[in-house]
Amino acid sequence: PAEALAFATEGHKVGEALAALGIPTIAAGTGFALGGGCELALACDFIYASEKAKFGLPEVTLAVIPGFGGTQRLTRLLGRARAKELIFTGDMIDAARARDYGLVLEVLPPEKLLPHCKEVASKIAKRGPVAIAQAKRVIDQGAELPLPAACALERQAFAALFDTSDQREGMQAFVEKRPAAFTGK
Repeated sequence: PAEALAFATEGHKVGEALAALGIPTIAAGTGFALGGGCELALACDFIYASEKAKFGLPEVTLAVIPGFGGTQRLTRLLGRARAKELIFTGDMIDAARARDYGLVLEVLPPEKLLPHCKEVASKIAKRGPVAIAQAKRVIDQGAELPLPAACALERQAFAALFDTSDQREGMQAFVEKRPAAFTGK
């Protein structure tokens, strides 16, 4: 048990570090994302998958449970009943079903998956990085708060962004009908 706790603690640290990044993270499911691999994907902001991808948390077939955050992240993403179904059965699901459940945003042919992920990442990278980081923080922290407190968090982040160079550049670029040149400040 002590070794298992140490192992799970390290797995949680990886997932928490991934989730806490101030930039968006995209998981590209190309094959099997089972157990810890699925848990790492769950720590990302969103998941795209190839038509060949499979997802699952089969730990109960080994008489254990997900240990890297899977029970908690999957429940928050899919709801209790669906998370319990997947975790209690240990079933593996294909990419289409993962999309239907809301685990995966989009399913693409294998050769189009990475180009699509890079296109999404490129689009995000052209946006105001301070605003993206704040949006990620507010969404993640606000999801755990009552709605009035979450809205207060949003108002504070919105107002704070008006003290950034990027906000001034973004508004000026809009007025001048040109692409913004954000600096992350």
